[in-house]
Amino acid sequence: MYEQSIAANQLIKDAYAVVAEPEKLFDLQLRLERAQQRSEDALAIVNRHLGQIGELFDAVHLGPDADFSQMALSGEPATTERSSTLPILSLDKGLRVQEGADYAWAGPDVAPGRIAPAWLFGGQVKSQRTVRATINESAIGEIEYFRLFSSEDDHSGFMAMARLVGTEQGRELQFFRVGLEWEETQAARFAEVTGLSETEATLTGFIVRGRTLADYAQERNRSIGTARNQIKAVFRKLGINSQSELVSLYAGFVKSLSLQQISIPREDHSAFGQEVRLPDGSHLRFERYGKAGGRPVLWLHGAIEGPYLPSLVQQRAHAAGLELFAPWMPYFSEVVPPSDTRSTIEEFAAKLDAFCDAVQIDQCALLACSVSCAYGFAAAKLLPHRFVGCVGFALLIPLQDIADEDDVNPFWRAPLVLARSSPRTVDMLVRAVVRLAMRGEAFRYYDRLFKDSPLDLATLHRPDVRAVMRKAFLNRPDKAQRAMAHALLVQLLDWSDWLSESEVPTRIIVPEFDAVHKPASQLAFCERYGITPVGPVKGLGAFSMFQAPQLVFAELAALFDG
Repeated sequence: MYEQSIAANQLIKDAYAVVAEPEKLFDLQLRLERAQQRSEDALAIVNRHLGQIGELFDAVHLGPDADFSQMALSGEPATTERSSTLPILSLDKGLRVQEGADYAWAGPDVAPGRIAPAWLFGGQVKSQRTVRATINESAIGEIEYFRLFSSEDDHSGFMAMARLVGTEQGRELQFFRVGLEWEETQAARFAEVTGLSETEATLTGFIVRGRTLADYAQERNRSIGTARNQIKAVFRKLGINSQSELVSLYAGFVKSLSLQQISIPREDHSAFGQEVRLPDGSHLRFERYGKAGGRPVLWLHGAIEGPYLPSLVQQRAHAAGLELFAPWMPYFSEVVPPSDTRSTIEEFAAKLDAFCDAVQIDQCALLACSVSCAYGFAAAKLLPHRFVGCVGFALLIPLQDIADEDDVNPFWRAPLVLARSSPRTVDMLVRAVVRLAMRGEAFRYYDRLFKDSPLDLATLHRPDVRAVMRKAFLNRPDKAQRAMAHALLVQLLDWSDWLSESEVPTRIIVPEFDAVHKPASQLAFCERYGITPVGPVKGLGAFSMFQAPQLVFAELAALFDG
């Protein structure tokens, strides 16, 4: 009992540590799953703390400026001595410079009065002078931008915002890491107003997002000298002298947009393609791709890419003679209550009947991806008269249908198993991944999830796929990955009612590689419910739509022909 108490206390301590370092949650989930296997008590003890941990997490990470994330200090506790071995700057707590101190910094883990090292400002004396001038001469609330550096070994640095505030102790400059969005519509309008060329706008986007000239030169296959000349051209065109001023100018432009001081044409402002009004008075947004008037396909999109497709996939749909209608899924367009997961699926499936009428579709094929496979199965069962058949891929198998011998990715299985008895663990996972995405570090999650599927990992790093994912993330109304939580909760449901005795022929594309469920598990699922498997397809991963769109569309065409 004593050893069990020690183990539980360590898990509680590590759970609170996630507030400062979200990426620690992923290993913690694996340990919680093992603890649950040994005893229900450990998870129950930790679960009592998860609500408070979530509140702390939100207090630290989700302030009024959702586009900025705070900067922190981590490492060994600091002393007031000057030293070259200082903590490395990270991203979760705070850094401040106080009035009357010669660039002295302070933070939750750092003793007040520490002298800032030269590497903090990249050796730029001008930046240090600007810090002093801002504290001593600027008005409360004024903002400056700096490029700061995380350690002596950091040669790239990152952009940070410093806001002057008044405290009981006097004037204080508080730093936040810049997380400005280089959103497509705003960026295009900024380039138009300022007269930037496409190349200059791309370079500006790198700087605004906190990246460096070296990053730009490497990704664009240019020399660093060319990049420097290009940024100087931008400075001349805009009448500014530094990257900090460039970020400040763009931030002010975006603020003007939000205050509607700069107008955007209405047709460019919409984040979605079209919208229909349904008989019940509700509205449903949707995207439309492929050949106008072609064979209609209702595409129930996945959680990562949303209802968007790269241009190559759109071209393949057109060549296949298909017209794709992609309604925005509930988990993408709104926050879905966890307690209403089943009713959310069935209510949306029932709405598809009215949607088909609204877009003048009599019969069509269903295409379902990932978590939306459950929606596809429900729609086929409830509306068999509407569909000639259903094709699914990237199948997520319900927990009740996962046999003990199934080889499920533990990185995905752990939160799924924990969610069954502790739904708050799902909220923590969402918070952690969203936080990492805000920091530009979502790869910390996806690289681990897809580590056993190099093909899928490579697909996620394709420029066209990354652009689609970014667009999906920015256009979500809540700009949070609630879809991940919903996907886990959907897998806790019993799908058998939707799958048994279905009148609609269903096919599942089974890939050779899948990071979550191995091909053997998917084949067993298909056999259990009378689904026709396609594959395993050699050289195919879970992102079938991006990797082999011609295969996906050929299966859809076969439903009409068959």
